[in-house]
Amino acid sequence: MPNWQPALTDLRTRQGLIYAIDRVGMGDAITLGLAPAADTFVAPPDPLFPEIDRVITKYPYDPDRAQARFAEDGWHLQPSGRLTDANGQTLNMDIMGSSGDAQAASIVGDSWKAVGINASQTIISAQRERDREYRASCPGIQFNGRSISVENFHFVAAEMPRPEIGYVELNRGSFQDDEVDRLYQLALTSLDTGERDRAWIAVQQRMAALAPYIPLHYSVEVILARNGLRGLVGNYGPQIGATWNVFERELVQ
Repeated sequence: MPNWQPALTDLRTRQGLIYAIDRVGMGDAITLGLAPAADTFVAPPDPLFPEIDRVITKYPYDPDRAQARFAEDGWHLQPSGRLTDANGQTLNMDIMGSSGDAQAASIVGDSWKAVGINASQTIISAQRERDREYRASCPGIQFNGRSISVENFHFVAAEMPRPEIGYVELNRGSFQDDEVDRLYQLALTSLDTGERDRAWIAVQQRMAALAPYIPLHYSVEVILARNGLRGLVGNYGPQIGATWNVFERELVQ
């Protein structure tokens, strides 16, 4: 898209943007401390999570490291407090979200301003949310919520929004990586369980390394239960509904 922020095409800048966000603090503020920061598109209860967590690249909150990554891409902090390139152009970043994302957008915007980014926020109206072309043409970054499962992973070439289909697909940033596409197809279609698992782990590893999209924090699911009920686990991945593991639960008197 011609209006995209070109700095986002450089891995160093993308990594700097992530290092600059206090995602732990964001999770605490938005979910009252109930949901941890997320480093991958897989939930902690998932059996594959420990292996994925071991191999992925992580981006803990580190403003100094963010500045170092920006500098490697030619963005240097000036006495004015702004990051500029060799031509004196500021690093501008538009943050788009719906009304439900206003708090998160404000937190991200403040975090980026603190490291010298000229950040602006666009909170779109409910009517404009249904304008798919407008959403797909966001020049900077955009918030989105996703259910976590292999089937709901939309960051592949086939899911890029295109005018001929009315911009309906959900890979709004139009990220494309042949290896992610290949691994995802294996994770989705292989008849070999081990091959599917290895491919899904590799998808998460490559997505974290390339940093085209980054999860911010997990959402919260509230389940009410009586005292003494053990083994209660909420939704994740293919496990749908609050009763999916009822056979594993135990009532302790």
